[in-house]
Amino acid sequence: STHWAFLALNKDLGTGKCWGDQTSGGDCTSVDFTGITDVYSTIWAFLALNKDLGTGQCWGDQTHGGDCTSVNFTGITDV
Repeated sequence: STHWAFLALNKDLGTGKCWGDQTSGGDCTSVDFTGITDVYSTIWAFLALNKDLGTGQCWGDQTHGGDCTSVNFTGITDV
């Protein structure tokens, strides 16, 4: 969870549900949880990581970790 939002993840089904403050990660409707291996969070944002594909998706406060569009997650095994 972040400080103001929660995530419930089903890795087997590749689904996730978020709730709470939308600007702090409570809205994950744009996130594809298929193949996600790990989820990390800060006070303001989430990262859903697929270690197998080397991809990550971030959401939450854009200025505090919610924007990872410029990050290459290839080879990342831990955050």
